[in-house]
Amino acid sequence: MKKTSTLKVLAMLIAFFGSLATIDAQVLIPFSGSNTIACGTNTVLRDHANYTTYSNNANGYTVLDAGFASVITISGNYITESSFDYVRIYNGVGTGGTLLLNVSGTGVINFTSTPGQTLTVQFTSDGSVVYQGVNLTISYNGPCSATPCSGTPNIMPTAPAAYTTCAGFNEPGFNIVGSYSVNGITYQWQSSTVSAVGPWTPVSNATLSALPNFSVAATTWYQVVVTCTNSNQSTPIDAGPVYVGSSVVNTVPYLESFENVTFANRLPNCDWNRTSTVTAVTYTSSQTLNRTANSGTKFAAFYNAPSGTSHFFSNGIVLNAGVTYSAGLMFKSDLTGATNWSNLSLILATSPSTTGLTSNTIATTGGAAVSPVYKLLSGTFSVATTGTYNLAVRATGNAGTAQYLSWDDLFVNIPCTSTINPVTLTAAASNSSICSGTSVQLTATGANSYTWNTGATTAATSDAPNVNATYLVVGTNTLTGCSATASVSVKVKPSPLVVGMASPNTVCQGDKVVLSASGAGSYVWNVGTGAIQTVTPSANTSYSVTGTGTNNCSSTAVVSVLVNNSPTVTAVASNANLCTGETVTLSASGANTFQWISSVYGMVYTGQQVIYSSNIPKNETIVVTGTDANGCTNKASVSFVVGACTGINEGTMNAVVKVYPNPASDLLHVSAPATINQVVVYDGTGRVVATSQPTSNEATISLQGLSSGIYFLQYQAGEYVGNVRVIKQ
Repeated sequence: MKKTSTLKVLAMLIAFFGSLATIDAQVLIPFSGSNTIACGTNTVLRDHANYTTYSNNANGYTVLDAGFASVITISGNYITESSFDYVRIYNGVGTGGTLLLNVSGTGVINFTSTPGQTLTVQFTSDGSVVYQGVNLTISYNGPCSATPCSGTPNIMPTAPAAYTTCAGFNEPGFNIVGSYSVNGITYQWQSSTVSAVGPWTPVSNATLSALPNFSVAATTWYQVVVTCTNSNQSTPIDAGPVYVGSSVVNTVPYLESFENVTFANRLPNCDWNRTSTVTAVTYTSSQTLNRTANSGTKFAAFYNAPSGTSHFFSNGIVLNAGVTYSAGLMFKSDLTGATNWSNLSLILATSPSTTGLTSNTIATTGGAAVSPVYKLLSGTFSVATTGTYNLAVRATGNAGTAQYLSWDDLFVNIPCTSTINPVTLTAAASNSSICSGTSVQLTATGANSYTWNTGATTAATSDAPNVNATYLVVGTNTLTGCSATASVSVKVKPSPLVVGMASPNTVCQGDKVVLSASGAGSYVWNVGTGAIQTVTPSANTSYSVTGTGTNNCSSTAVVSVLVNNSPTVTAVASNANLCTGETVTLSASGANTFQWISSVYGMVYTGQQVIYSSNIPKNETIVVTGTDANGCTNKASVSFVVGACTGINEGTMNAVVKVYPNPASDLLHVSAPATINQVVVYDGTGRVVATSQPTSNEATISLQGLSSGIYFLQYQAGEYVGNVRVIKQ
């Protein structure tokens, strides 16, 4: 029973792991060429000389097969010539995959793979000193094979995520993260340069769970189609795009901290360059031998195997003539204090290659470049012509214990000091002493743009302060971005507080107004000189007065006078000719109240309509004064004749003047003892209908054409004056 149980357990283990791990005493890394350790073979792996004195010029390697999902652990010691003989571990089969570990000298290796990760271990030696070599223990854990797949394969994640690279770069392939727990699965990687949904094209020789290293010329999307061979059912798994970066040109200020580097030993962008991918490298995490970042987690380094001079070249940076720049970087070597690194230099270049190097060395260590902690290397420079330039970082590494020279945070900026890119700014005022409220002109020179503390942003501006003022202006050189501040002070003398008054300030047309001013020593009105002025405005008017104080400062006040228009008054009489004892109605309009005054006797009447009569013959004129709601007045007059009217029949006036016949048909005669100067005939409305100036004692008036009715005849003959009412038949 025990034997049967043991066999069942063994069968189950075989089904799960594919095969039991085997033990092999040791395997030697060949001097040249390669060999393979099968999945599940636990063994000791040594150099070609079996961990004794190895030979010069070795370069062989051993492949450790991980099978389906086995995890490989590598541990042990190495004793080699430092900086010349190396133990390296690569991802995948052969030395073309990603370098996972690279050690030299004396030390201990402890490395564990991911499930199903096949590894390659290489040992190399140069042609000089030889040491004991390498002694490693290789152990496996996990299945080397699995059960057959059925149905549709599960969707598994892939790595790496989408990233940006450069055209033609050798890219680490995508791989499925984790492993399927079954076998009988096929893989086909596909690519598309059109979109994330295809159309898809199969990738040649890409039928494993990991996409081999590749390069792209343009942005490319990838997916892997996983198929169960038993069911022939497939699952496409998106692996994300690989973007090809565009050209990069930077402006100042410029800083490269390598934090955008996607993978170790990549450059910040496609416009960077270097002379060697072995001796000029980048890292995305801290490494041994004092290799750490100055900031962040990513940095660059020079490696001294093989010995020689190496270069990094930045992408293009726009630099302007007439500007002094500061450029620099941070660097450090290992902790040994060895001096085999020298001439770390920062050099101006016109292209990202050694052919573009100029004679303008910005900064250099000259001799040894040694520092156990990060140290600044910097200098200033300028360019003769505005354009796009590159920065070259150069170092020379010789054989020695300091294998690496790390550097980080390459920068270019524009310093602004009293001696470097100075801004000679001046500020001036048109007058250092002004009266309050008076405008002063402010001018700044020496920069390209300006900002005053008044808010103005032009070189010249103006202000009208009321108290002593200090003006500040910040001037900026737009080419360098450097600024300076200048100031100018203006003393302000107080201006008098001038007050103007009008008495009264509301008048009628023709009224007089007294203007007065106070608050200063002397005054000038726009209508005269002096504190007091008298004016008679005919319409609304504003009067200005300027007062000057003892300090010769002046200010102005304005007084407004409102002028109300006089009313338009009219007057009419109901009858222009009347006889003594008769009445006439006098009417006025155009105002609110009215007052009538007789021109003959000075009698006063009030009201819009008045009744007038006289027992004395006379020529009467009555003047009416109208007053409106504003108290403004105007006059009108009405004239009429009061006659004696002795009778309609022929008679005499003043006992000697005769008017006949009366009534009359066509002609009317006037006879007087003296020369008749004038005879006038009026109708009932006061309209003159006939006149005569005979210049004799007799006058004849024609009534032809007149309507029948009552008319009034007025005569003047020397001292004889009279009115006669006549009838036209």
